[in-house]
Amino acid sequence: MDDKAANILYVDDDKPILNMIRMSLEKMGHGVLTLDDPREAIDLFKADPYRFNLVITDHSMPEMTGDRLAEKLLDIRPDIPIIMCSGAADLNLQQVYALGVHAYLRKPVERIQMAKTIRQVLSQSPPPPAPGARVAAG
Repeated sequence: MDDKAANILYVDDDKPILNMIRMSLEKMGHGVLTLDDPREAIDLFKADPYRFNLVITDHSMPEMTGDRLAEKLLDIRPDIPIIMCSGAADLNLQQVYALGVHAYLRKPVERIQMAKTIRQVLSQSPPPPAPGARVAAG
């Protein structure tokens, strides 16, 4: 992988979208692990929080919303960049950004916009840890 490539965890309950995004991100040169279960994503992330450079998550998932997933991942590793995607028009972006999410993409996401947002988020310096956040040991 080159300097611009990242190891990305992509979480979305829609399996066809997972496959399409995985292929697109791999064509961009990124390593990608896709999961359709946010709880599984949390367990995987807990086991190795520094495995990923970036997390991309859908907002609307039946088991757990993307903002709740973001909170849990940021509790484990406060500096992990997170991009949230949603097709919902009524999403409160102020609340999403207040959680520590770095960027928001409206679905359907075009490949060029995804690539640009990933570059932008990865080039930002990490935000300070959220109040009360803990860094996982190890």
